Amino acid sequence: MQIVKELFGFLADGRPVTRYTLRCEALRLSVLDFGAAIQQLWVPDRNGRAADVVCGFDRAEFYDADTYQGVVVGRYANRIADARFTLDGEEHHLSRNRGVHHLHGGFCGFQRRFWRVSAVEEGDEPAVSLSLHSPHGDEGYPGNLDVTVTYRLRSGGAFEICFESACDRATILNLINHVAFQLGGLSEENIRTHRLWLDADGYLPVRDLIPTGAILPVEGTIFDFRSPKPLGQDLDAPLLQKTKGYDVCLRFTEREGGGLLHRATLYHESSGREMQMYTDLPAMQLYCGNYYGDPERPFKGGIPQRIHHGVCLEAGMMPDSPNHPGFTDATLSPGEKLEHKIIFQFSVN
Repeated sequence: MQIVKELFGFLADGRPVTRYTLRCEALRLSVLDFGAAIQQLWVPDRNGRAADVVCGFDRAEFYDADTYQGVVVGRYANRIADARFTLDGEEHHLSRNRGVHHLHGGFCGFQRRFWRVSAVEEGDEPAVSLSLHSPHGDEGYPGNLDVTVTYRLRSGGAFEICFESACDRATILNLINHVAFQLGGLSEENIRTHRLWLDADGYLPVRDLIPTGAILPVEGTIFDFRSPKPLGQDLDAPLLQKTKGYDVCLRFTEREGGGLLHRATLYHESSGREMQMYTDLPAMQLYCGNYYGDPERPFKGGIPQRIHHGVCLEAGMMPDSPNHPGFTDATLSPGEKLEHKIIFQFSVN
């Protein structure tokens, strides 16, 4: 299947943004070279009618802001307390772009940079690879880092993301794709009726969105999705009032053998669309678009942003891991080639 390359638009400073569109059977995916962003993902419903099921924009300049729609976030997604960490006995100070803390890679994280298209694979299962070099000292991080993200459409209705990384000295790394799903299509107002199942038995309590260091069982809490439930069931719970909805890191249940495991299922009854997520990553940030609503940046088709318009299932490492020995190990050693995968399998029910 041919991959279509086209001019998507221009940033405010005039730099052009290119879009690559991949097709495989009933799926159609569009990605940008700016932010390695997933700009569109068209998926059919139970009647064969396709809809774009990811939040995002029609205008290139809207991606050049801290909107995080569909982009690859790095070097370290989520928060690092006090914008500092110690590695191999050396303390490193990062940029403070959220008060005294560090968020999503800093002032100019990977989501606000141009990625080089390093490979294009046409055929029955098309793919595009985008690469980025992050120099030593970038936003305070040590080491010269090279990363590649490959987006591939698989036969049978699957969409795959593969991250590959290498660095010339010890560093920390937590790459995620910040895509927000709306399986009903963007014309649907919110994700409250979406049913979510998660293979997660622990969650990270926070204080001002910074982990306290504990990992608590989800049993008996609103963070327990081990039996499927509508996202709206507890979205207005008192515990979530400060964050306006779910914005929590959940630890996946440890399974013998590890590897690529089924970790989440998202289902939209009205359309029949179901999405299963498989990954080899150990945790996930669940975020429900709690702060959507920017009137200056409508979503695609001119649809106004609304709170809880999409849901992010951000597979990755735990926030602030470098400062908590009991959290996920986010260290990348020199000479190591790190690879992680996420697969979204779509079907209709």
